Amino acid sequence: MSKMRKRKTDTAKKDLLRRVRKQRLKYITILPSLITILNGVCGFTAIILASKGAEQAIAAVPQGEQKSYFAMSGYMILVAMIADMLDGRLARKVKSTSSFGGQLDSLCDVISFGVAPVFLMLKIVEFKLELMSYTGDSAVQRFIWLAAAAYLCCAVIRLARFNVENEEDESAHMSFMGLPTPAAAGVIVSLVILHQYYEQT
Repeated sequence: MSKMRKRKTDTAKKDLLRRVRKQRLKYITILPSLITILNGVCGFTAIILASKGAEQAIAAVPQGEQKSYFAMSGYMILVAMIADMLDGRLARKVKSTSSFGGQLDSLCDVISFGVAPVFLMLKIVEFKLELMSYTGDSAVQRFIWLAAAAYLCCAVIRLARFNVENEEDESAHMSFMGLPTPAAAGVIVSLVILHQYYEQT
């Protein structure tokens, strides 16, 4: 009888451990998606900060009282790049890669590395060249708008192509074709941060 009870106790403990492990696994698989969403939130925040930088430029805030919203916007895009780097690796590490995760990643990338950097650059160029709209008759305005639209279109096409060609296997992420959108956004952000730094010094 004692042996039977011991076996039942051991079986119950094993079942409990399995349930705990499954519960932990559920939380772990959610984590990559949360990091991906953080990427999108950072991109959205970057757009808001770029808008605040534009409002500050319109209000002609004195130099000593200015907040570097444009630089802060750039830093948020850099944080989005870090989140984008971590989410896929974590998903593959815990073996929770899925088509949903890949689609979510690309949608957030459109915000953070497509819309946010081009919006940030547009706002800076707009006020540096004293342009008050993108749709005026000026040739310079039209060129700036076309350059921004071209960047955004290329970013969207690049991400759509990645979605079609993407594979969940680890080896498929060791190389890539074309210029990744985070790298393109990084070039713009680096120029913005350097510009803001030298402007303040």
